[in-house]
Amino acid sequence: MKRFILSLACIALLASACVTQKKVDKYFDRNPEFLQVKAEAYLNDHPEVLAQKCSEKFPVKEVTKPGKPVIIRDTIPGQTIPCPPSGLVQCPPSTKDSVIIRDTTYLEDTAKLYALEARYRDSLQLQFNTLQGSINNEFKAKTEVETRLTTLQEKYGSAKIIILTLAGIVIVLSIIIYRRR
Repeated sequence: MKRFILSLACIALLASACVTQKKVDKYFDRNPEFLQVKAEAYLNDHPEVLAQKCSEKFPVKEVTKPGKPVIIRDTIPGQTIPCPPSGLVQCPPSTKDSVIIRDTTYLEDTAKLYALEARYRDSLQLQFNTLQGSINNEFKAKTEVETRLTTLQEKYGSAKIIILTLAGIVIVLSIIIYRRR
């Protein structure tokens, strides 16, 4: 009986300690720095995995830039050779042209290019956000001015009608009084 209760308690303990994938995801969503620390620790312990991932993401590209032909002209001095009837004869100098083409091969650092592209994208995004913010501020200011103008037009538009009506009444009364005299 004791064994049964003990085994039942162990099963209950194990069942209550189960963690679902949903709970794990929720934990990592709340604590993203924990996931980053674990990833860094793993990559520090396994540098070959890091090297493999980096080489897949940022392969080294060998780029060959074709060279331009360079002509090198060598002048070889003439030799003095013995000639039987007159003695020694000087041979004329000879020239030899060599065409050399040197191609340039360099390795492209794709990781550095990726970092520069990311910095450029971030800079453009910052400029875009700044420009968008200033446009939004101008739009808000314009909307506020238009609202004030509309309010003033409504307010003083009715005042104009009242003033014109009063002016008309004064004119009519003055005409009536002038005719009676």
